[in-house]
Amino acid sequence: MTSARKYNVPKAFACSLFGEQLILWAIRLWAYDCMNQRKNHKKLLHGAKLAGVIDAFEALNELMTILSISTKKQLQINCLHKPLTSIDENILIDAVSAWMETSSPQHHQLLTIDILPAAAARCAEISLGVIWTTFKNAAHLIRRRYLIGTPQSKSITQLNWSTEH
Repeated sequence: MTSARKYNVPKAFACSLFGEQLILWAIRLWAYDCMNQRKNHKKLLHGAKLAGVIDAFEALNELMTILSISTKKQLQINCLHKPLTSIDENILIDAVSAWMETSSPQHHQLLTIDILPAAAARCAEISLGVIWTTFKNAAHLIRRRYLIGTPQSKSITQLNWSTEH
């Protein structure tokens, strides 16, 4: 008999939309697999298939590969079981959600936060568009955090995010 692990999940995260939880889980699982030198991402692929976003798997893999190779700073991606979301995780989630707005998507929003060289940011935007389209078609919505790509974007100092491990 197997039993599921139980974590103390903050109410704010538990109340998040499924799409938000799914993209956060996918980002963290990709990073975990990478750190443990697992290149096949079997769990991530299986989870994407179950959630109806299998087409987003390759785009997420490309996005995360671009980030792991080209970022100008080290990104904080928390452990799978960590209930708090880091500012870098929120920025990545916001990069996907910016494409979900029905008014024209903010293209090249990763250029506005200067974490990638221009060419890498433009390549990453292609992956973000595929992820957005796949999540939207599966009705897995992600709310904007307004951290990137818009005049109303918040500065890091305006946020009250905890990034402890």
